[in-house]
Order: sequence, then structure tokens, then C-alpha cells
Amino acid sequence: MNILSMRRVFKSDQQRSLWNLHIAIVLFGFTAVLGGLITLDAIPLVWWRLILAVISFIPLLLYRRLLDWRAFGQHKIPILLVGIFLAFHWVTFFLAVKLGNASIAVLCIASTSFMTAVLDPLITRRPFNWSELLFGVMIVPGMFLVISSVDATMLPGVVSGLISALFASLFTIYNKSIVGKGSTMFFTFLELLVALIVLSIIVLILQLLGVTYTFWPDVKSDWGYLLILAVGCTTLAYTMAFDALKHITSFMANYSVNLEPVYGIILAALLLNEYEELTPTFYLGAFLIMILVIIFPIFESKFRR
Repeated sequence: MNILSMRRVFKSDQQRSLWNLHIAIVLFGFTAVLGGLITLDAIPLVWWRLILAVISFIPLLLYRRLLDWRAFGQHKIPILLVGIFLAFHWVTFFLAVKLGNASIAVLCIASTSFMTAVLDPLITRRPFNWSELLFGVMIVPGMFLVISSVDATMLPGVVSGLISALFASLFTIYNKSIVGKGSTMFFTFLELLVALIVLSIIVLILQLLGVTYTFWPDVKSDWGYLLILAVGCTTLAYTMAFDALKHITSFMANYSVNLEPVYGIILAALLLNEYEELTPTFYLGAFLIMILVIIFPIFESKFRR
């Protein structure tokens, strides 16, 4: 194969991977919409998502021969921590959907970058990145517009969404410590398994305390959405994203991933008609936040040069 042919193959792989990554991000953004459609409360919703996702991951790992339990032994501490953070991130995220709505939940997740900019240096003891902090502070006016525009009954959803962003930040920080040290897909499976175990313990404690809630999904309305959430928006989406990362740059990946809240808000407006309960001020604040989130990777890339 000559150099020209190799370039064409690489470009073709890169374009295909970029499309796959954006499809995966749309699926990630769709999770909030599914959270609004599924009638279960946040904890049982996440429990069913986890157990169905873990089950659907196993054949894929066996087919690709990615099961490597020695890797878990070498990196068990960060994997356990990430699994715990993942469980609480998902529960508080879907709680934000239930207490507020899907748009509020995905928009709060946009603050994850700012929280990571603050927490990462404190945890890893690296120097602060002032460009990250600057862009994080610039998000505040947009977030103020969002919070001031929502009905008081939705404010608990905002609080839960910001807590979810905090757990997402911790998830990201500790997950970085094991990147490149084994199969990313297998590590993700282990993190999902840990999250499932943690949430199962919580479910058991709630039952012992006599807390009542609906645990079993509704046959007519919930099972189909849960399967889409677990298989489509978790197993399939993660697989597509991981495969895509093999052929695109980290800049393209970060830039694309930042579009998840944009896709989420658009899907919520189209499928849940949330524009009827949100004001123009909310969307102005969301627009300001999204602009900053989208241009930040471009600024950071030039700043590092």
C-alpha cells in the first residue's frame, strides 16, 4: 500500500470514527430523556440500568477476549473508587431529572469541567490550569440565569444536578489514573460492576429500613426504555466511543464530548416538550454555557501551543 492509499484509509477511519463518536454522544444525551420517560425512581432506575448493562457487556468482552482479572488486581483502588463515584453520579443525575427535568440535569453536567479544573490539582497535586479556572468562572453568569429562571419547585433538581456533576468530576479524575494501563472496555465493565454492588447494598439497606418505593419496572412502559438505556445508551454507546478514540485526536474527542449537553437539551425539547415549562432566560443561560463549553477546547489547544 502506497502513502497516498494509507492517507485515504486513515482519513476514512477518522471520519467514520468521528461519526460513531457523535452517535455515541447523542445516545449519552438521550439518557436524560429516557430518565424522564421511565416511571421508576432514581435508585431502582439506575440499579436496573446497571444490571442490564453488566449482563450485555459480558458477551462483548468474551468475544473480544478482554477479560483480564490481573489488571483489576493491579488497579483495584481507582476502579473501586470510580465505581462508587459512578453509582452516585448516575443516581443524582436521574434524581435531577425527576426533581427538575432532563434539560436541567444535562445542563448542570456542563459544570463538570469547572469542578474538574478545581478538584484535579487538589487531588493529583498538579499546578492549577488558569485557563480552565477562567472558563469555569465565566460559566457562573450563565448558571445564574438558569437558576434564576426556573420555578422554585425545580431548584432541588438543580442542586441534585450540580452534585451529580461533582461526582462526574471525581469519576473523571480517578479514571484518568488508569487510562492506558489495560483494556478501557474491561475497566468500564468493572466500574459498572462495582457500581451495581454498591447500589445493591443501598437497595438492601433501604428495604431493611422499610423505605417503600416501586422497584419492579412497569411491563408496558418501562422495560423497553430500560433496555434502550442499558444496551443502547450504555453498552453500545461506550463501545462506539472507545472504538472511535483509536482513530481521532484527544482534542477532537474532548470537543465532541462537550456537545453532549447540547444534544440532551435539544432532544428534551423535541421529545418531552420541555420548552413549554422553561423560559427564554433559561435558554439564554444555557446558550452562554454551551458556547463556553464548545469553544474551551479550541482555546485550550491554542493556549498550550
